[in-house]
Amino acid sequence: MYGQTYLDLQTTPPKIAWQMLRSLRWNPPGRATRGHRKDTFGAALEQAEQLFTAASNVGPASRPLLAFYGISQAGRAVAAAAGNVDNKGYRISGHGIRVANNMEEIGKNARLAELSLVNHDSGAFPQLAGILEAASYFDPTRFGDIWGLLPESLRFPLDQPRNLIPLQVSIASPSIIRTMDAVPIEVHPVPRNLLCLAPDGSVPESLTPEDVAAERARIGNYLGRYPTLGSWRFPESDGDRLKPRFDSDGNALIQIEWVADRRVSGAEEAALREHTVDYRGMVCAFPKIGGSDLAAHPFLIWWSMLYALSMLARYEPRVWVERTSVSESNDAAPIEYLLDRSLAVVPELIHRTIIEVAGKS
Repeated sequence: MYGQTYLDLQTTPPKIAWQMLRSLRWNPPGRATRGHRKDTFGAALEQAEQLFTAASNVGPASRPLLAFYGISQAGRAVAAAAGNVDNKGYRISGHGIRVANNMEEIGKNARLAELSLVNHDSGAFPQLAGILEAASYFDPTRFGDIWGLLPESLRFPLDQPRNLIPLQVSIASPSIIRTMDAVPIEVHPVPRNLLCLAPDGSVPESLTPEDVAAERARIGNYLGRYPTLGSWRFPESDGDRLKPRFDSDGNALIQIEWVADRRVSGAEEAALREHTVDYRGMVCAFPKIGGSDLAAHPFLIWWSMLYALSMLARYEPRVWVERTSVSESNDAAPIEYLLDRSLAVVPELIHRTIIEVAGKS
């Protein structure tokens, strides 16, 4: 979806990411090539860089305010470059999203995961969702579920277990037998409880046809939560059970396939690009969220999370300082971690998102 190759993403320093963004400003991509759109593109990126630089020099008490307005200004650059927005529709006004429950109660009593967000009919968040052809939050959406969509959250989860997670997608091993009309892929992690396993957790030698059908139905329903996977199918071996592999955490890797003409050069790589998002060196499919039929987008995930944290910091400063104290709150370490990661992840994500929308029409 991004249409551009990035190297060594997991260790790319923020300074290099900002330099990549600065290199776009003399000749912006997409529809930001001239006039007011070019001016907006350059100014918004300059503001975003300055705000994130300032955010790196303060602690958790103030960092979400600066980081959110940094990604918010970057959103204006995204809109200016977007190829699917006309010269009137690219202008952004207002956040377009709000906290749906009582912030004071969240600040004092409840876990941060219970805060929820919902979008307005207009404003930055639904407008960017439209540009990115991604999920907006039509229904109140738990912060814990949004948080769980990021691979980074695995180390510091707000919820156990995470209800919504990104799938990692890869082309199946070259040893897998291929047909000319299909691209075999593996997806993971697929929860173990969707599989028919023996009491000791092992894969049985055989299953009844009824168990095979039930297992495939459960996995099919689960993968149906990931819209960008599109029209996929199980390998054509009717009546045979799936043969999962397992990762180090015990989650299943399941083989499925896309219909594609493999006689076309690069068909496998093209199918992977069409159905996934590259995120920090991981090829992912994100689930739908917020009452939308569309998939979440990592730019909007970060945008909305930083918005929520900035609102708590701005309007409930006393309880925010308490919430970010590692001696007083079990949310403090996850918050610190997320805010630290935002400084490294978001600049490169801004660049990717600009390249993505510039190619839309």
